[in-house]
Amino acid sequence: MALLLRTGLTPLTYAALAAAVLAALALVALPRLLPSALDRGAVGDDRPTFVLPRGPLLGIAALALLAFVAEGAIADWSAVYIRDALNTDRGLAAGGFVAFNLAMFAARLLGDPLRARFSAVALLRGGGVLAALGMAVALLAQSPGVAFVGFALTGLGLSNVVPVLFSAAGALPGVSAATGVAAAASAGYAGFLIGPPVIGVLAGVITLKAALLLVVVFAALIAVAAGTVRHARPVGAAPASH
Repeated sequence: MALLLRTGLTPLTYAALAAAVLAALALVALPRLLPSALDRGAVGDDRPTFVLPRGPLLGIAALALLAFVAEGAIADWSAVYIRDALNTDRGLAAGGFVAFNLAMFAARLLGDPLRARFSAVALLRGGGVLAALGMAVALLAQSPGVAFVGFALTGLGLSNVVPVLFSAAGALPGVSAATGVAAAASAGYAGFLIGPPVIGVLAGVITLKAALLLVVVFAALIAVAAGTVRHARPVGAAPASH
């Protein structure tokens, strides 16, 4: 889409193209889905899909909320920030989100090997610090290229935060895995929904650059509170009984 923006196509044209490609992929994928994905009864209707976090889940859910707010802010506002603050065209401005997503995708492929080598606390702390530094670089950048590097570093930092948090929620002593993951996911995806509008409101009151400083603050808070997941099992460890 970033490349198509630079060709001069209208938004309606490339949105229609994206819809056509996604529809074709869906038609190819649907017959190949596992039975449990097509038949909810095969999974079990008693498994929670939305859970209000309470007790020991609150800390993990709060960190998931912060992580998803940060991801949502970058998803919705990184291109606007690069376009306005660095005076670039729309196609080039979208490169910040592209860099963020590519870095996150690449780093998540390495998530299990990293969890096998490092503790959940170390990954969460290191990821939070890297994300905070990367976002600071993006906000201080004077050129699009440097901003792209900053957003890529932010993607690397945030890449395994949510998987670590979901894993920790599912391994919490005294809480079933289904309940733990559902609680963390409920809080996290709520953050993904409310984060971008909050950034937009703040941008109207202060500036977009100042509003995006929230991502730096939230990433730093994740690093500070990394001890919340100290109970998480190493990759390959037997799950605890509930």
